[in-house]
Amino acid sequence: KNWIFFQENDKKKIVKFNMNPQLHRNYTHEQIQPTSLLSPDKLEALANFNNSALTWPKDPVQWASAYYSLPSWIVARFFKYFGAEEAKRLCHLCNQRGPVTVRTNTRKLTRDQLQSSLGSDGIDVALTKYSPWGLTLVNGRPTGGVIHLEQAKQNLMELQDEGSQLIAIATGAKKGGSVLDYCAGAGGKTLALVAMMEGSGSIRAWEPHVSRRLHLKERIREYNAEDVVTVLDDLESVHEQRVDCTLVDAPCSSLGTLRRHPQLRWSVDETEATVDLPKLQREILANASVTVKENGTLVYATCSLLNEENEQVAAWFDREFGHEFEPWPHEDEPMKKIMTRTRTTTRTTAVTSTRTDGDDSESKVGDELDEHNYRHD
Repeated sequence: KNWIFFQENDKKKIVKFNMNPQLHRNYTHEQIQPTSLLSPDKLEALANFNNSALTWPKDPVQWASAYYSLPSWIVARFFKYFGAEEAKRLCHLCNQRGPVTVRTNTRKLTRDQLQSSLGSDGIDVALTKYSPWGLTLVNGRPTGGVIHLEQAKQNLMELQDEGSQLIAIATGAKKGGSVLDYCAGAGGKTLALVAMMEGSGSIRAWEPHVSRRLHLKERIREYNAEDVVTVLDDLESVHEQRVDCTLVDAPCSSLGTLRRHPQLRWSVDETEATVDLPKLQREILANASVTVKENGTLVYATCSLLNEENEQVAAWFDREFGHEFEPWPHEDEPMKKIMTRTRTTTRTTAVTSTRTDGDDSESKVGDELDEHNYRHD
């Protein structure tokens, strides 16, 4: 309902027809197939449309939903969680471009050295606020993309949001320790852990989707980390692991990444995000908890902003497993937002999970999973 497709002068165009003047834009794309052809008089009327003539909703949630082009069910939750002013600020941020951030490969150089190297190539960068590894490209995406920069080709840095870097830091992984990356995706946090542990110890990585698992193995080879990282091929071997720390970066609605994936606002279903995915997250978390050694830690994180996928999952885990795990609070912001628990006793059986070990098309949540090395906002 928010898009009008038309053809003009043999060029196919789409117009974003939205009450929000910030989002009223024109695009040209040769691949777009118009669903309707508008007459010149209708095109002229559209071009001269005055947003000020619209009658805006009086209800604050409906007003914000219309103005910021977000589904009312998402906006209503923002208002409930954060209050009106903070919710509107968050809605505004969801419509802004996210920063381009890289993580220094500290196995090869320091962050200061990487900053100097990029500066020598004319790329202006700034230190990230929280991560000790991160650099933000001040002018955004360079021509050709980050992956074509010489520093990326030499594996001196990885494209990775600061939030994703902080999740790796939250594990508290130490040199010579053992970690299980239970939902490894494309391996961004796996590689961050390799650097964090100084290329020592043992890291096991599990990704249920076959195509992503193959890509993960390739990245590990390119990173020369095969001596540290073992990519597991089946759930049985995953649940046989006993490690110092298990990281569960769970599949989720990804509503914390709207700056990078604006289409998610319309494609994510409310029931899936608030009922189906939390059920899956609880099952995954229960299974993953089996792999934690006594006095080890379990870290749970998502890239969602929804209470149902975060606080409510953490509260459920504490009710069900509070006799085995106790909270391990982080002292500093924003690490407090990441759920971490320490095992106090040992359990030997796993809860059955509904997540499949197959091709992407076999999983209900396959389309919701993005490349893990660049999905946390």
